[in-house]
Amino acid sequence: MDLVESSCLGMYLLVEGTTMLHDMDIFLISWYTPILLEAYKFWFYAICVAIARTVSDLFLGPVAPGTQNGSTNEKEKEKEPSPSSSSKPSSSTASLLNRLVIDSLDLIIPGSLLGWIPVSNWTVALAMLTSTILVWPTAWAKAQN
Repeated sequence: MDLVESSCLGMYLLVEGTTMLHDMDIFLISWYTPILLEAYKFWFYAICVAIARTVSDLFLGPVAPGTQNGSTNEKEKEKEPSPSSSSKPSSSTASLLNRLVIDSLDLIIPGSLLGWIPVSNWTVALAMLTSTILVWPTAWAKAQN
């Protein structure tokens, strides 16, 4: 899922990057609107994949990177802490639910630009503001480490 999300975000950046000269009135192109709409579709798909991954993590638990292909050996298993000694599951669940709310709010932006989510400009602005406020504690904690 990470690969699909990263690929969609990469395609969004690549496709939207082709419109930058038009945005700056340097090189106007006739295909500006259709290509920008395609970029927004990739952005929408990337957020949908992020939401699907978060929902999957909520119900199935996060996939450990070392155990995806069964390549962990006995010494690595001995070094890993037992599930009972790890952090509280409730904080993990709260973090995942926070991520789900943030991604759902972020989905409104490309969805409204594409016309797939019919909301007013005020709703988009409120969703953007709420999403930013909700992500602040996580972003600040990462910046402090």
